Amino acid sequence: MRSYFKFSKGQKIGVTALAVIIVLQIIFLNKGSGISIPDPFVISTEQYKIIDSTALISKKYKTNNYKKEYTLSSFDPNEYEISDWQKIGFSEKQSRIIVNYKSKINGFKKKSDVEKVFVINEKKYNELKPFLIINESRVKDDVQFNSEVVETKPLVIYELNSASIDELISISGIGEFTAKGILKYKKLIGGFHSISQLKEVYGIEDDNYDKIIKQLEIDKSELIKINVNELSIFELKKHHYISWNIAEAIINSRLGNKLTDLNFLVTDGLISKVKLEVIKPYIVY
Repeated sequence: MRSYFKFSKGQKIGVTALAVIIVLQIIFLNKGSGISIPDPFVISTEQYKIIDSTALISKKYKTNNYKKEYTLSSFDPNEYEISDWQKIGFSEKQSRIIVNYKSKINGFKKKSDVEKVFVINEKKYNELKPFLIINESRVKDDVQFNSEVVETKPLVIYELNSASIDELISISGIGEFTAKGILKYKKLIGGFHSISQLKEVYGIEDDNYDKIIKQLEIDKSELIKINVNELSIFELKKHHYISWNIAEAIINSRLGNKLTDLNFLVTDGLISKVKLEVIKPYIVY
């Protein structure tokens, strides 16, 4: 049989050298094998402590960056302006609303008035309550008393549809927030034809409505009107008081004849008589 393991002299030297290299590598790699190599997936108790400590530092850092700390002390809410409310945890927008509300009601007359501001929830009010001090002498009113003389401010009447934001803010019972709401709603409906429409404006409540109306009058000549015999259903629907159903009914009713009134809307049960009276001033035929 032919032998396959017969090597030449050069091959024998090569095989011997390779064997020596392998033996040396084995010896080198096993040198110090008695030393324990840590398992990378096992964490000691000390390492856990280090990790926990790092996490706490990170959490504290984020808290300091995103949550402002403040200290409360006794204060009169009537003396606080926007920047003061911001210093005790309120945002700029919330602070502005509080100041506007204070202006609208002519000052906080008792602690519970502060709770009525919608941006101050029950939890926040309970936090502030022990520190609230109402100085009654600083509460504004239409009549200011002196020890001897009673001085009354002259009542200025403004026309509602043409009043600027500054004129509206000067009215007792209206702050900047409410004044902006009035101007926005006026644009939405095409002007006011009745002062009672102010009740539809967000921010005007019953407790100051009676005070506001004494300082306003109405000019209906500037109302933006719509022609119900000419406009499309989409154009009619753009008006704040006209829903899609009402616009559709108007279109269907004018198919055969030109409209002269909208009484059929009440007859068909689409709107009430009160709602029709609100819509009528904006309609032309």
